[in-house]
Amino acid sequence: MWFFLAVSSTLRYTLDGPMNRSEVEKISKALADATRLKIFEAISASKHMNCGEIVSMRGVTPATVSHHLKILSEARLIACHREGQFVYSRSVPETVAAYTRTLGKIARGRKAARRRLSGKIRMFTTDTQKVLQSVAAQLMDGDAVTLDDQKLRVKRVGSGRLRMVQFRLNGREFEAIEQNREKPSRWGKLAREKHQVVQFRDVQTHKYVAVAVDGEITEYGR
Repeated sequence: MWFFLAVSSTLRYTLDGPMNRSEVEKISKALADATRLKIFEAISASKHMNCGEIVSMRGVTPATVSHHLKILSEARLIACHREGQFVYSRSVPETVAAYTRTLGKIARGRKAARRRLSGKIRMFTTDTQKVLQSVAAQLMDGDAVTLDDQKLRVKRVGSGRLRMVQFRLNGREFEAIEQNREKPSRWGKLAREKHQVVQFRDVQTHKYVAVAVDGEITEYGR
C-alpha cells in the first residue's frame, strides 16, 4: 500500500530569504545519500512523479522509496500530494534556491575569515625583525653591515647620497635605504626631526615592506 506525505503548502523561504543552519544541515544530509539524490534528480527533471514511476527506477525498491521520500519531504526538497490512489511528488525550487544562496553566503564568509586571518600573519618573525633592527642600526652608524659573517658595504645612492645596503634574508633579496629627509611623508618628517629612519624594499617586487624608526620595525599593510 502506498503512503501519503502531508506537507505544508506554505514554504518558509521567500525568494530572497535566508535559511538557518539546521535547515542547511537537514538538506545536506538528505542529499548525501546516493539513492536519495538519484530520486531527487528524477523528480526535479519532471513536472511530478508518482511512486510507481519512482520504483521503476533502477536501484530503487518499494521497501525504501517511502523512507527516501519522507526524508526529502522533511527537508522540503519535495512536496507530495495525493490524487486518487496515487501519491505524486514534485521538487520545491524555492528550497533549492535558498539552500544555494546560504551555501554561497557561508563560502563568502569563510573567504573573508581567511582574508582576515592572513592579514594578521606577519611577514617577518620576531627573530627576523631583530635582523632588520641590526641592519638599520649598522647602516646608519658605519660604512659596512655585518650579517651572517658577511661584511656588506654601505653605498651612497641618489642625489641625496643616501645610505643603502643590499642583503639576503629568508631566501629573498632586500635593500635597506636611509629615509630621504626631503620627502613630505611622515617618515621624512621623522628623519628631519633627527630620528633614524630606514626603509626596507623587496628587490624582486620593488615594494617597500617595512620601516625602522629608531630601531622599531613597522611592516607595511599589517
